[in-house]
Amino acid sequence: MKKSKRRQKSLVSIFPMITIFGMIIFGLCSFYEPDWHFDWQGIRPEVKNTVLEVKDRGVDHIYSGEAGGISTQYKKQQWLLKYATADELQKLTAYPDGTVKVIAYEGLLKDPSVKDKASIVLNVINDTVTKVYYTIGCIGDRTDVSEYVMRHTVFNNLIYSSGAREIREGFKFTDSQKKKILSEYYKIHDITIEN
Repeated sequence: MKKSKRRQKSLVSIFPMITIFGMIIFGLCSFYEPDWHFDWQGIRPEVKNTVLEVKDRGVDHIYSGEAGGISTQYKKQQWLLKYATADELQKLTAYPDGTVKVIAYEGLLKDPSVKDKASIVLNVINDTVTKVYYTIGCIGDRTDVSEYVMRHTVFNNLIYSSGAREIREGFKFTDSQKKKILSEYYKIHDITIEN
């Protein structure tokens, strides 16, 4: 009789300990951020600080909001594009946040010292999982990194601009590169072109 009461008492005292331990584990797991394990080696502290400020805030175009002013977010994005090196931008394409990835890809594509822009575009086309929020004027939307970079960076250099009445060729893709980029984009995004 005494043994069963003692065993019952020990089980009763273990249960709260297991519950508390389980709650601690759950709490730690639910606050986990993928960027905790990002390797910052090779990225200068000022670039890292700016990345940490812009992440999770979305991409702003030059004029955003109802008043059409230049946002602090936009200024920080431009700072990153201007001062981050090509190596830093390349490394930031692996950062687990859509805003940072978009800025990194845009910086690489607009950097004249980066030569193989077609392979960069082909890499970004495959990133349909990472999402990014963006604002243009007072309108905001959420899309994947692939769609954003293609529509707001790459297509601006491949597609006819009716306002300027010209085809912009800023990235200087060859015809075969253009065809490959567009066919991969259409294939991944399940877009069919009627002949």
